[in-house]
Amino acid sequence: MSRVHVYVRPGRTGLGNMLFPWARAIVFSEAHNIPMLSVRWTQPKVGPILRRERDARLYMGLFSSRGYVSGIRKWAALLTLPRVSEDDAGGTEGVLRARRGIVLFEGMGGMFAPLLAHHERVKARLEGMLTPSVREMIDPRGGGTEPYIAMHVRRGDMKTLLYGQPFPAGPGNFTMPVEWYVRVAEQLREGTWGSLPIRVFSDGTDAQLAPLLRLEGVSRAPPRPSIVDIFLMAKARLLVATSNSTFSMWATFLGRMPTVYYPGQTNNVTGDIRNVIETDLQGAMVPRSSSIFAL
Repeated sequence: MSRVHVYVRPGRTGLGNMLFPWARAIVFSEAHNIPMLSVRWTQPKVGPILRRERDARLYMGLFSSRGYVSGIRKWAALLTLPRVSEDDAGGTEGVLRARRGIVLFEGMGGMFAPLLAHHERVKARLEGMLTPSVREMIDPRGGGTEPYIAMHVRRGDMKTLLYGQPFPAGPGNFTMPVEWYVRVAEQLREGTWGSLPIRVFSDGTDAQLAPLLRLEGVSRAPPRPSIVDIFLMAKARLLVATSNSTFSMWATFLGRMPTVYYPGQTNNVTGDIRNVIETDLQGAMVPRSSSIFAL
């Protein structure tokens, strides 16, 4: 049995946040040819249940452990080998020199910065560990789907801003008003993007989304597991994001499509500034001559 392993402690957060330490661990594992211990994705969370959210965020049955060290070999390693953080792994006393120990990955680290050069590898590994039932929901047998625009409207535990309100300075868990999404959708329906349907991916209620769902060509995606929604959003031709949501960010990172952001909340998660489209506080995308209005 190998005396050096990579181990991920994903934490009790949403799937977007949990994927960061996993992705860094994948890059490290393959770079140094070190086996990876299986990840415990199911982390019980009380908040989503108390708020009666559509997704309890338990993440059961989404990922296969094939290719990972699991079972008794995993627990033997965890119980007998010393642990060092990813930052200390290559140090004088690090496991890479001692050839004995567990390299621990946790937290969001530099988010996408250390992953940009490894996009294809991370995407392939994430797709590769999906269970067959989950993969079928993303790529059903019998053909693909028509092109579409995705909108991610985050609600849940976030506080919704008033229409036209900038993001407050300092810490806070805020999300954009539905009117902003409506304004963006109206512009897309008026332009050359108007031929494409808009699919809304959201943990909000139908009542919260009502002004948006009333628009022609806009419909709500049916409830599916979180990782399915991320991959379906990544397949869109254009994404209208919840700017500060790592869920939206992962869809953009995987799909590398143009993404529309709230002002002051842009995220260049693909490394290509041409994919970043910022609106004003009311959702207007200016200038109208922007490449976003050309398919």
